[in-house]
Amino acid sequence: MILIFAEQKYPRLEYISQLIFREILGSEVNIITDREAFLNSPFPGICYATAPAGDGLYMGSHSLLTTTTREMPPLTAVSYEGETGFFPAAPGSFLPFDPFASAFLAVSRLEEYGTETRDQHGRFPAAASFLHRYGLLSKAVVNRWARLIARALEEKYGQPLFAPPACQLLTTIDVDNAWAYRHKGLLKNSATLLRKIFTGNFSAASEQFLVLCCKREDPYDNYRFISTVYKGNEEKLMYFFLLGDRARYDKQVTWRNRHLRELIRQTAASFLTGIHPSYSAGKDPTTRRLCMEKERLEQITGTQISASRQHYLLLEFPRTYRKLLEAGLTADYTMGYPDATGFRAGTATPFFFYDLEKEEVTPLKIHPFVAMDVTLRQYLQLSPRDAISTLNALHAEVKATGGLFSTIWHNESLNDRGFWRGYKMVFERLNKEGIGNGGS
Repeated sequence: MILIFAEQKYPRLEYISQLIFREILGSEVNIITDREAFLNSPFPGICYATAPAGDGLYMGSHSLLTTTTREMPPLTAVSYEGETGFFPAAPGSFLPFDPFASAFLAVSRLEEYGTETRDQHGRFPAAASFLHRYGLLSKAVVNRWARLIARALEEKYGQPLFAPPACQLLTTIDVDNAWAYRHKGLLKNSATLLRKIFTGNFSAASEQFLVLCCKREDPYDNYRFISTVYKGNEEKLMYFFLLGDRARYDKQVTWRNRHLRELIRQTAASFLTGIHPSYSAGKDPTTRRLCMEKERLEQITGTQISASRQHYLLLEFPRTYRKLLEAGLTADYTMGYPDATGFRAGTATPFFFYDLEKEEVTPLKIHPFVAMDVTLRQYLQLSPRDAISTLNALHAEVKATGGLFSTIWHNESLNDRGFWRGYKMVFERLNKEGIGNGGS
């Protein structure tokens, strides 16, 4: 048990303390406002107030955690033993910056509320984030700040208080388009085949013809390969299925297709499965489409669905997460950038969504990811060798600081042809090494 003395019960301080101590460091924490009880307690403690209390660790309280402001505060970077934090601390504080306020700023995503900085799909770009501006996007800074707090407490009280960092592995597959050619109907296949012939794309036309004649495997049908990589480690793999109605950015085979339904049933029997809310559902201000797509997946699998990841990683605070909660979803896997790898919220540790407009902790648990195949190949244009190097560096960061090493892949990116040549090897090598090397 770690005690924190504060002059009042501040919801933001309570939230970030639970994340740092319970979720990251694996310890119970309690915030008390009784100074005498704090001074007389046998438990290790931190005073987070305007003045020290006793001879315990002291951190001067910052207004970000003691008010309800939603304005992005001015930032001053502070360096300390190779780490960078924000909000210079009051004299006498055990660190030169406030790790609690710094962590809350990163995790709450305050900078994304009301911002007009968006890409063509309405997404907040990585380059606009304060972590990117300070060169910290590739570091799990919240976990690093938590370890600084842990070290200070252990040095102060002269005993080990916290377990070492632990890394878990989770690989996720977004099925935006289950097959390239098969099970799409005669009319559609005929139209696309003729288009390839008339535009001179004879190699693609030949491939499509051979697939339809059952002379070659469909290039997107990589499910057996994925299952083989994760044989014996099925709990480390998760699928998200797109079941929206066909639209410009939603190209999936209709959810009524018996082959798609059978694929989903077989997948859900062995692996964790969630809904991949369509682009249309993400843009819909209501939950109508989201609930409809969730119900489709529940009907197919015969199970209740609680997890989601937004198609195109559409994420707008707080609207997107409020819609998920309204639809009965309690876990989301969208927290990451489409245009950069790293730690969007400064952490690899799953955390609960804090609604800044309502100033409350919600039941929606956010599971961050560190990299996506499309980011590596399309946005960053990395070769397979450079992609492995980037992923290994991110894996090493999570192993060192603790949390979930989660990545996003698509069944179509594993076809090992053309644009995606070599990435099948990246997937296989990364995940085999991750399972046996720090990805418990």
